[in-house]
Amino acid sequence: MTSWAEGRREAALWRDYERSEAEQVSCPECEAPVGERCRNVHDGQPLGRLPAHWRRLKAAEVES
Repeated sequence: MTSWAEGRREAALWRDYERSEAEQVSCPECEAPVGERCRNVHDGQPLGRLPAHWRRLKAAEVES
C-alpha cells in the first residue's frame, strides 16, 4: 500500500472512531439522539465528510 493510501486509510479510521465516540451523546446542533449520526441542519441528510458537529464532538470530549 502506498503512503498516500495508508494516510487515507488512517484518516478514515480516525473519522470512524470520532463518529462512534460522538454518538455516545446527543447532538446539541441537529438534535440527533444517542446512537444516530448527525444530520445537515438545512436538508436533513447525514453528514458526509465530518464525523459529527463540533459541539457534539466537544460534548463527547473527543480530541481531534
